[in-house]
Amino acid sequence: ACSQALQADPGARLVAMADVFSDRLEGSLERIKAIPAVSDKVEVPPAKRFVGFDAFDKLIDSGVDVVLLATPPHFRPAHLKKAVDAGVHVFAEKPAAVDSPGVRSVLASCKKAKKKSLSVVSGLCLRHSLGFQELVKRLRAGAIGDLLTLQANDYRGSIWYKERQPDWTDMHYQMRNWYYQTWLSGDFNVEQHIHFLDVCSWAKRTYPVKAIGMGGRQVRTDKKFGNVFDHHSVVYE
Repeated sequence: ACSQALQADPGARLVAMADVFSDRLEGSLERIKAIPAVSDKVEVPPAKRFVGFDAFDKLIDSGVDVVLLATPPHFRPAHLKKAVDAGVHVFAEKPAAVDSPGVRSVLASCKKAKKKSLSVVSGLCLRHSLGFQELVKRLRAGAIGDLLTLQANDYRGSIWYKERQPDWTDMHYQMRNWYYQTWLSGDFNVEQHIHFLDVCSWAKRTYPVKAIGMGGRQVRTDKKFGNVFDHHSVVYE
């Protein structure tokens, strides 16, 4: 997302970064600097590399014009609110939130952003795919008739896991393995499958108002995998 943003405008510059962990921040910075197309647009001095749970506050107060939110989803609503209150444009990676209070906060922030003429862009990238745009266009035009039922499947393999270190607190450990904690990630339907659920709503021109689902753990059963499921089945109405 950062590389694409830097290439979107000749005047764009990366001037500040924030993360809870310094090694994650430095690693991300080095990867961005290694991309030839944007390496000359990276200007993040040590004084603008903010670390800790208050790092985002420091970043917003540093005078940025636009912020890219790519933290674990739990923090998205609070970060979006802070950015909008400060008058900063936002790219918010999906998902917008992991629970109902978070969603309501995001809706309120987006409403406020509109009043302030601020841009808030979502990370639902399939909306920007030419292929999916053409697909939805044809579906809406009736290429296969009326859309009565849509089915979206999403199959994935294993994902990363960080072994716990002796000096890590419980919070440190969970933050390093945020995907496996529902309070941080929202679990698979929210964190990953949201892309295809969004395509269904996009094609239908409406959003579901009811969901009936189930899920469980058959493969990732070890306690190190937190409390997320490894399979889900949900019917949306």
